Amino acid sequence: MKLGTKDPIHLSAVYYVGGCTSCGSWWGSEKACCKFSKLYFPLEGEMEIEAQGKILIGKPGDLFLIPEGMPHSFRLTSMQKLKKYWFHFNLFPNILKTAFEQQTVPICVQVDQPKKVKRAFEYLLKLAEDTGSLRAKIMLQSQIFKLIGIYMEQAEKSGVDFTNHQENVPSLGFVAQYIIDNIERPVSLEELATLANLHPNYLIRIFKQQFGTTPVKYLNNMRLERMISLICNTDLPFQEIMQKTGFSEPAYFSGFFKRETGYSPREYRRYHRQYQAPPPNKEL
Repeated sequence: MKLGTKDPIHLSAVYYVGGCTSCGSWWGSEKACCKFSKLYFPLEGEMEIEAQGKILIGKPGDLFLIPEGMPHSFRLTSMQKLKKYWFHFNLFPNILKTAFEQQTVPICVQVDQPKKVKRAFEYLLKLAEDTGSLRAKIMLQSQIFKLIGIYMEQAEKSGVDFTNHQENVPSLGFVAQYIIDNIERPVSLEELATLANLHPNYLIRIFKQQFGTTPVKYLNNMRLERMISLICNTDLPFQEIMQKTGFSEPAYFSGFFKRETGYSPREYRRYHRQYQAPPPNKEL
């Protein structure tokens, strides 16, 4: 069943984090399996992505889409140089994940107009910084769909048929977006259930189907990601970071962060500033 006017589909996208990053030897992971999708667009140098039983070398002009739940490894090549645009997102309903599960879809396409893609990434990241504007939130979704559309257009030239396998369940992308928009304050399950007009138990079940985790765990994951970003990329005092991520007690803030990462916020920031890389994982 092809996507078209006879089969309307209501899509929503949730943006998590993104940037334009010059990657050092610290960049890489083996057999990652993320709960979000990724778009990569190299600007300089090379990267190596291993997925679908293949090893691909990404160069400027290549657009990579790695769907949620796909096992993959990523690293620098022997060139040891990479600058790329990137962002993490989820799409609801996740027609991309369904397409990858049901047919051979390339994770990498070569774009016809790399300057157009570069401008789209630039504008997307600019919109992502404007967290208080309704216009920016709407335009941000538009840019996500624009970049996904560019990828799909190129993939279709290789014979991919993106089809609509939408399930007859409510899409909860707007609930995920609500969690992110309200990350600076406590958000209860009852509040989310009222927002979605669903029973709390049904909300948990459907949310877990779409996101792979419960609403509460999703909120904690988003808080942790925001904490790490603020600790590593800003000079904000920990008291302010605590307030920006929905915590009111310093002990609970520090305890949560150490439980999730193995490091105190101060240790994590010190290591990142010294080595310009996340600290190694500890046995938690």
